[in-house]
Amino acid sequence: MRFFWARFLLILPAVGVTACLRLLDTPDPWPCSVDGDCQSGQVCYRPTGNGGGTCRSPDYCEYDADCAGTTACIANACVPVQCTDEDQAMCAPYVCNGRACLTSCTPASGCDSEHVCQERTCVPIREE
Repeated sequence: MRFFWARFLLILPAVGVTACLRLLDTPDPWPCSVDGDCQSGQVCYRPTGNGGGTCRSPDYCEYDADCAGTTACIANACVPVQCTDEDQAMCAPYVCNGRACLTSCTPASGCDSEHVCQERTCVPIREE
Protein backbone atom coordinates (compact mmCIF):
# COMPACT_ATOMS: atom_id res chain seq x y z
CA MET A 1 0.00 0.00 0.00
CA ARG A 2 2.87 2.31 0.78
CA PHE A 3 4.27 1.72 -2.72
CA PHE A 4 0.91 2.75 -4.24
CA TRP A 5 0.85 6.08 -2.40
CA ALA A 6 4.47 6.78 -3.29
CA ARG A 7 3.70 6.29 -7.01
CA PHE A 8 0.49 8.30 -6.70
CA LEU A 9 2.35 11.23 -5.17
CA LEU A 10 4.94 11.09 -7.97
CA ILE A 11 2.30 11.06 -10.74
CA LEU A 12 0.02 13.72 -9.22
CA PRO A 13 2.29 16.72 -10.04
CA ALA A 14 2.64 15.56 -13.65
CA VAL A 15 -1.13 15.41 -14.05
CA GLY A 16 -1.51 18.85 -12.47
CA VAL A 17 1.10 20.41 -14.78
CA THR A 18 -0.57 18.86 -17.83
CA ALA A 19 -3.95 20.24 -16.78
CA CYS A 20 -2.49 23.72 -16.26
CA LEU A 21 -0.83 23.66 -19.68
CA ARG A 22 -4.14 22.71 -21.29
CA LEU A 23 -5.79 25.74 -19.70
CA LEU A 24 -3.13 27.96 -21.27
CA ASP A 25 -3.40 26.37 -24.72
CA THR A 26 -6.62 26.91 -26.64
CA PRO A 27 -7.70 24.22 -29.07
CA ASP A 28 -7.47 24.79 -32.80
CA PRO A 29 -10.76 25.63 -34.52
CA TRP A 30 -12.61 22.58 -35.83
CA PRO A 31 -12.23 22.06 -39.62
CA CYS A 32 -15.36 22.23 -41.78
CA SER A 33 -16.77 22.31 -45.30
CA VAL A 34 -20.33 23.42 -44.44
CA ASP A 35 -22.10 24.95 -41.43
CA GLY A 36 -23.50 21.51 -40.55
CA ASP A 37 -19.97 20.34 -39.68
CA CYS A 38 -19.86 22.82 -36.77
CA GLN A 39 -21.30 22.79 -33.26
CA SER A 40 -24.63 24.48 -32.64
CA GLY A 41 -24.32 28.24 -32.86
CA GLN A 42 -21.16 28.18 -35.01
CA VAL A 43 -20.72 28.62 -38.75
CA CYS A 44 -18.11 27.40 -41.20
CA TYR A 45 -15.77 30.37 -41.77
CA ARG A 46 -14.26 30.47 -45.27
CA PRO A 47 -15.34 26.94 -46.20
CA THR A 48 -13.67 24.97 -48.96
CA GLY A 49 -14.74 21.70 -50.52
CA ASN A 50 -11.87 19.84 -48.86
CA GLY A 51 -12.67 20.86 -45.28
CA GLY A 52 -10.34 23.87 -45.30
CA GLY A 53 -12.77 26.11 -43.40
CA THR A 54 -12.90 26.51 -39.63
CA CYS A 55 -15.85 26.55 -37.24
CA ARG A 56 -16.23 29.99 -35.68
CA SER A 57 -18.87 32.16 -34.06
CA PRO A 58 -21.20 33.86 -36.59
CA ASP A 59 -19.66 37.31 -35.96
CA TYR A 60 -16.02 36.12 -36.31
CA CYS A 61 -13.83 38.10 -38.70
CA GLU A 62 -10.20 38.66 -39.61
CA TYR A 63 -10.58 41.76 -41.81
CA ASP A 64 -13.06 44.64 -42.14
CA ALA A 65 -14.04 43.13 -45.50
CA ASP A 66 -15.46 40.11 -43.61
CA CYS A 67 -18.07 42.39 -42.01
CA ALA A 68 -21.17 43.91 -43.58
CA GLY A 69 -22.68 47.38 -43.53
CA THR A 70 -21.49 49.69 -40.79
CA THR A 71 -19.63 47.05 -38.83
CA ALA A 72 -15.87 46.67 -38.61
CA CYS A 73 -13.58 43.85 -37.52
CA ILE A 74 -12.27 44.65 -34.04
CA ALA A 75 -10.61 41.90 -31.97
CA ASN A 76 -11.90 39.22 -34.42
CA ALA A 77 -15.55 40.26 -34.10
CA CYS A 78 -17.78 42.36 -36.35
CA VAL A 79 -18.93 45.24 -34.16
CA PRO A 80 -21.12 48.24 -35.02
CA VAL A 81 -19.35 51.47 -35.94
CA GLN A 82 -20.64 54.82 -37.16
CA CYS A 83 -19.01 54.48 -40.57
CA THR A 84 -16.37 52.72 -42.61
CA ASP A 85 -13.84 53.99 -45.14
CA GLU A 86 -15.85 52.25 -47.87
CA ASP A 87 -19.12 53.91 -46.79
CA GLN A 88 -18.27 57.61 -46.39
CA ALA A 89 -21.82 58.68 -47.38
CA MET A 90 -23.05 57.77 -43.89
CA CYS A 91 -21.27 60.89 -42.59
CA ALA A 92 -22.20 63.46 -45.25
CA PRO A 93 -21.38 66.29 -45.34
CA TYR A 94 -18.44 65.26 -43.12
CA VAL A 95 -16.08 62.32 -43.64
CA CYS A 96 -15.45 59.12 -41.74
CA ASN A 97 -12.29 59.16 -39.64
CA GLY A 98 -11.29 56.18 -37.51
CA ARG A 99 -14.74 54.54 -37.88
CA ALA A 100 -16.53 57.62 -36.52
CA CYS A 101 -18.13 60.54 -38.36
CA LEU A 102 -16.43 63.87 -37.92
CA THR A 103 -18.67 66.63 -36.58
CA SER A 104 -16.47 69.58 -37.49
CA CYS A 105 -13.82 70.40 -40.07
CA THR A 106 -10.68 72.35 -40.78
CA PRO A 107 -9.90 74.18 -44.02
CA ALA A 108 -7.56 71.30 -44.94
CA SER A 109 -9.87 68.35 -44.23
CA GLY A 110 -13.08 66.99 -42.79
CA CYS A 111 -15.64 67.62 -45.57
CA ASP A 112 -16.71 65.31 -48.39
CA SER A 113 -16.04 66.23 -52.03
CA GLU A 114 -19.28 68.23 -52.37
CA HIS A 115 -18.63 70.51 -49.39
CA VAL A 116 -16.04 72.98 -48.13
CA CYS A 117 -15.19 73.97 -44.60
CA GLN A 118 -16.29 77.39 -43.38
CA GLU A 119 -15.92 78.25 -39.71
CA ARG A 120 -15.50 74.54 -38.76
CA THR A 121 -18.74 73.61 -40.59
CA CYS A 122 -19.09 71.80 -43.93
CA VAL A 123 -21.21 73.83 -46.35
CA PRO A 124 -22.13 73.03 -49.98
CA ILE A 125 -19.70 74.16 -52.65
CA ARG A 126 -21.20 77.13 -54.51
CA GLU A 127 -21.15 76.82 -58.23
CA GLU A 128 -20.53 80.12 -59.99
